Amino acid sequence: MVEREFEAGLERMFAQAPVYPDAEMFSDRVLAKLDRSWRWRRLGIGAAGAIGGVIAISQTLGSNLTLHMQQSLANSFRTVDAAVDGAVSQTESLVGLSTSAGMFWAVSAMMVIAAGAAALRLFEEV
Repeated sequence: MVEREFEAGLERMFAQAPVYPDAEMFSDRVLAKLDRSWRWRRLGIGAAGAIGGVIAISQTLGSNLTLHMQQSLANSFRTVDAAVDGAVSQTESLVGLSTSAGMFWAVSAMMVIAAGAAALRLFEEV
C-alpha cells in the first residue's frame, strides 16, 4: 500500500516539467546559438564546394581530358565502322549465294522452333 502511494507521488511530481522564470530567455538563447552556428556551417559548406569545383575544373583542363576523350571516341568510331563494314561484306557474300528450296524450308523450320521456344519461355514467366 505504501508503495502505491509512493509511486503515485512520484508520478505527480514528474508529470509536468517545472516552470522556471527564465525558461523563455534560455530557449531564445539556445535557438540563437543554433541559428548562428548553422549560418556559419552553411557558409563553410558552400565555400568548400565552390573551392572544390574550381580545383576539379582546373585539374580537368590541365590534364587534357577533352583531348583524350576525343581520341578515344575517334578510335571507337573506327572500330564500329570496321565491324559494320565486315558485317555488310559477310551479308553481301551470303546474299550472292544461290539458295535451294531445301535450305529455305530448313531455315523456316528453325524459325518456327525458335518462335515456339520463345513462346514457351514467355508462358513460363507469366
